Amino acid sequence: MSSKTIEEILNCRNIAVVGVSRNQKGFGFTAVQSLKNSGCNVYAVNKNSIPGDSTNLFPKLSAIPAALDAIITTVPPDETMNVFKRCH
Repeated sequence: MSSKTIEEILNCRNIAVVGVSRNQKGFGFTAVQSLKNSGCNVYAVNKNSIPGDSTNLFPKLSAIPAALDAIITTVPPDETMNVFKRCH
C-alpha cells in the first residue's frame, strides 16, 4: 500500500472496519484504534455482534447511521467479496 493510499484513507471522515473481533484483539481492533487516534469517525463491524451490547459493534454495514467514505475489511478474501456484494 502506498503512502498516498494511506493518506487518502486518513482523509476520509467516516470509515467502517469489517471483521473487528468482539474480544478487542487482532488486526481489525488495532485498525479501529489507529484510525480513531488519527481523528476518523470509525464504525466497527462484526456480523456476530449483538445489538445493544457494550462492544459498540455493528452487525452489518447497513446498520451504520452515517454515510461511509471508506470500508476496510479484515476478513478472509472470500468473505471480503461478500461484503462488497452487499454494498451494491
